[in-house]
Parts: sequence; C-alpha cells; structure tokens
Amino acid sequence: MKGELLLSRGSPEEARVLLEGVVGSGMLLKDWWFKGATMRDGLARAYLALGERDKAIEALESLLESGLERVHHPVFYVRALYTLGVLYAERGDQTNSRQYLEQFLEHWGNADWDLPEVRDARARLSRPSSSP
Repeated sequence: MKGELLLSRGSPEEARVLLEGVVGSGMLLKDWWFKGATMRDGLARAYLALGERDKAIEALESLLESGLERVHHPVFYVRALYTLGVLYAERGDQTNSRQYLEQFLEHWGNADWDLPEVRDARARLSRPSSSP
C-alpha cells in the first residue's frame, strides 16, 4: 500500500525500492489473493515512471506467468498485455508487440471499443508491419 501511495505522490524511486522488496521476498504466493498481481503491476509502473522499460517488461511478463496469483485480478493481466504490446513496439519488436496487442483485444471482444487503450491497440494492429 505504501508503494502505491508513493507512486501516486510522484515518488517512483521510493516506491520501486519497497515494491522490489515485496516482489523479491519470495512471499507473494503466501498472500497471492492480494499481493501478487498488484505488487508486480505496481513495480512495473514504478519502473515505467523511472524510464526503466526493460525492467518494466520483465515485471509485466512475470505477472503474465504468475499463474494463480493473477486469477483474482484479471484487470492487471489484461492491462499488462496492452502495456507489453506498446513497450515492445517502442523497442522495435513488432512481432511481440502484435502478439500482446492481439491477446489484449481478444479479452475485450466487442465490448467497450471506445476505451483509449482499445482504440490504440486496434490502430497499432491496423498499421502495416515493417519487415526487418
């Protein structure tokens, strides 16, 4: 909770230290109902606020692979798919970007197409892929 408060108050470095401690503690599965996905998501957002995109990708991919700890927080899972799609596009990795954005849109189906993230994902996927 303190990490989230620090993030919201514009102190991502302090939040990162706290969230890395929780995520790296090995205790996430002990209280997976609350901590797992939320802590990984918070850590990724702290990394993004600090401009550490590679670490954010690692945290988000860890969230996607976390299994049961994300079951009760599907919003974090689906949002991670979108964020990873954007981050991989910024890296120039269109293959992974498209994969994540397509998975993101699969979860939305035909609902809420007017959300900014959904519009952005659709726009990104409608652009032709550049070949290497």
